[in-house]
Amino acid sequence: MNVSELRSLRSVALVELNRLGDVVHALSAARVFRRNLPNTTITMLVDEMYQGLVGLEPAVDHAFGANDTREMPGLIRTALHVRREDFDCVCSLSPILRNTIVTRLGRSRFAVGYLGAKQRKPNFLKTSEISSIGFELAGKEVYGFEHISLTALKVCRALGFADVPPGLQPRFQQPTQYALPDGPYFVFHPLAGWRFREWPDDNVREFLRKVLAAWGYKVIVIGAGNEEKRLRQLLDAMQPQDRISVRAGLTMENLVYLLQQASVFIGTDSGPYQLAAALGVPTVGLLGPAPPEITGSTDPSSRILYHRLDCSPCMQDKCVRPTDACMHRISADEVVRKVEDLLTITSGKAANRG
Repeated sequence: MNVSELRSLRSVALVELNRLGDVVHALSAARVFRRNLPNTTITMLVDEMYQGLVGLEPAVDHAFGANDTREMPGLIRTALHVRREDFDCVCSLSPILRNTIVTRLGRSRFAVGYLGAKQRKPNFLKTSEISSIGFELAGKEVYGFEHISLTALKVCRALGFADVPPGLQPRFQQPTQYALPDGPYFVFHPLAGWRFREWPDDNVREFLRKVLAAWGYKVIVIGAGNEEKRLRQLLDAMQPQDRISVRAGLTMENLVYLLQQASVFIGTDSGPYQLAAALGVPTVGLLGPAPPEITGSTDPSSRILYHRLDCSPCMQDKCVRPTDACMHRISADEVVRKVEDLLTITSGKAANRG
């Protein structure tokens, strides 16, 4: 079988069992697959917490939510599901071990992607080659020390597919309506689920005090469900309380809707940041261990704060300068200025439209 014959495939499974940011970029690959395989049924396998997001993507016919894939029993259950569905081709879209195991154990006749990955979490400092089973690729592709948006798209390139045109935003179906604040608001995500990517608590409080004093916007602070108590303790003394609120553990559908209506998103290097940027929301990204060329938003309506140190970049397993870490270097004043810059631009666009 050659690449041109892929168009005759009945079904394809796209496997991305990594975190939210990787799923966001994998959706770009799903759109490429849909453009190149218009008559093929496309299923996407993701962690069950991201199934709702994939369900909003029109390019995907079926979203399968896997659970407990960080442990072998969960991976085996997911692989058995792949076998039962008998997909014509299974694709691993990022170089992590979970994707490799499910793709290989699925035993489809054809497979493509990062089939040799052995690492438990992504390592942007290493290179990973794309390979195939059952057919020859259109060309050799290797991912390494490049923007994470290219991870899944390189699988498409290896198949000879054309990329999504630059600047094409997701065409998400309208998510379920969700109760939004009255009036304009910012969405703020100070944590990251990854210790060394988080913004220090003192910086968070100072930033919020300055924002609440400078503008009449409300601020919605988001986080995972298990972070709600920590966020409420962090914000307990903030005033006025009627202009700041915590919304933790949002469904993917509600998170999309909340982000779509936000004036500005401010957040650490995390999945919500990648999702907000993909939706075209004006963003201020607070980056630390990973540099902008790897994880920073490339959207014109985005701003990035990053202080490169002699230990940058790193894999975030430990910090060699815990009292003077890269995330500590980002000041509240810097972030406020970036927000002000974005508000000036967006208000100017609104005036021009008027």
